[in-house]
Amino acid sequence: MSMLEIHQLALETINEAHHAFLLRFRGDRKIVYGIVEGKDDPMFYRNAIERFLPNDWTVDLIPAGNRHKVIELHDSMNWGAYPRRRVAFFIDQDLAAYGVCPHPVSDNIYVTDGYSIENSIVCSETFIRVLAEAYNVMDATPEESHTISDTFEENLQAFNQAMLPIMAQILRWRIENQKCNLNNLTLSPIFHFTDGIIQIRPDFSDVVSRVNHLANACQAPQSSQAELEESRTSFESLETHERFVRGKYLTWFLSSCLTHMHASINKFVSSYQNAPKPRLPVGPNNIMVLAASRARIPESLRNFIDRTYLAFIAEATA
Repeated sequence: MSMLEIHQLALETINEAHHAFLLRFRGDRKIVYGIVEGKDDPMFYRNAIERFLPNDWTVDLIPAGNRHKVIELHDSMNWGAYPRRRVAFFIDQDLAAYGVCPHPVSDNIYVTDGYSIENSIVCSETFIRVLAEAYNVMDATPEESHTISDTFEENLQAFNQAMLPIMAQILRWRIENQKCNLNNLTLSPIFHFTDGIIQIRPDFSDVVSRVNHLANACQAPQSSQAELEESRTSFESLETHERFVRGKYLTWFLSSCLTHMHASINKFVSSYQNAPKPRLPVGPNNIMVLAASRARIPESLRNFIDRTYLAFIAEATA
């Protein structure tokens, strides 16, 4: 092992979020604390949590780096020193429903309903709000808005369906503990939009080509046809399997769908000859900033906030 690899391994084994928490915790102040996975997660969770806190309370969210480190920090905490309902943990479900990663059960760990929090954010309601408030599409009639919403839902269903063999291969890799970098997959070669409608490019119309593209991008071995069929059957065995398309891929879909729907808005809203100038700059790098603050909070998260932070605050201020 090289010195660079040794250094990287050391960084991965140090739970920096634990040190950050110890430095930032102030028991005498009106603050509740949360440990999240990544740097983007606070964009959603802070907005979701603070809307329910009393005006003089705030939440301090600390990214741990990944799902494993959030769970590790929870398990290593000295719960005799910190109120459990004051310090909460937020993790993606990932593919835990398929038994390939830990699924912790604790009164102060929130687990997303789908693969990640993005699966709750990417919906027609969020899409319509971003299209209006960021892309400045304000003149649609109620009927036209319904058409736009229905088109988005049809696009989302088509996207999820096309992603099933890709998710089946990912599930197979997870079962086999195969190393792969899922962030390397680019989806723009697979999909394109015509008049705001998503379509699979001809070169990727068959399942094998999509899985081959994934394997090449992630530098991992492609499973045999029999193995993939077995994994796809397993993946689709859950009635809610479309909730388990990877969140980062859904983020790409949302950004692309917004861009192309805006460019083709004259096909949906009769008052537009040309697309209106956006009010805000929008792209893949900031789509979650715009979407997260406009998304409806999942009921499961709302109930979790009630049971943890609000219960602690009520007791602390009684």
